[in-house]
Amino acid sequence: MTAARSIISGALIVVLCALSVGASAASKKPVSESDGEFDAGKFTCLSYTNGMAPSSNTRAATMMAQIWVLGFLNGYYKASDKLEVSDDPADIQKLDEAVFEDCKSNPGASVRTVAVQGLASKPYKLPTVIAADLTTAYTCGQHLEAKNSAAVKADLAELWGFAIVEGIKAVAQPEFQIPVANKAAVMGAVNRSCGNAANKDKLYRDMANAVAEKVKMQ
Repeated sequence: MTAARSIISGALIVVLCALSVGASAASKKPVSESDGEFDAGKFTCLSYTNGMAPSSNTRAATMMAQIWVLGFLNGYYKASDKLEVSDDPADIQKLDEAVFEDCKSNPGASVRTVAVQGLASKPYKLPTVIAADLTTAYTCGQHLEAKNSAAVKADLAELWGFAIVEGIKAVAQPEFQIPVANKAAVMGAVNRSCGNAANKDKLYRDMANAVAEKVKMQ
């Protein structure tokens, strides 16, 4: 593999300024150079597969990569009108195996490259469970509560949400990714929208979808 590579109902009340972010070609720097944030464009498939071992020092990063993949595909499939979710263990296993096999076959590629050039072109049914206590039914209200009482859960939700935005933008510009340095601005817009009392019961992923429409790649 080479280096990469009508969404929201009007009922959503979203007050946002248009966001402009710089787009950069996905790089292959180590994940340790990502200023503490997980970066799928820098996390290699070799690190991903190695991280499947229980004692691996990249296990935590591999778990974050799995969450990122679910978010990216959620956004990509949503923007492509191909999003389906499932609780069937067979469907979940099929996706898990596809990610592992694609990475095993392309150890030097980034997780993002595999997602864009392989996984996104073959729609898989996505699981409803993203991580412990985090599902596709996660709401804005739950996120605001987590920000105050469950920081780890909130951080994982924002990793997932940022990946959703990345997936949506990748449909039109697959060779570019939103730099991780812009994550705070993008997710800040999502969180501000969630802070609107009228959006308390809205799905967090829907709010990420709405923000993606405001992100302009430059």
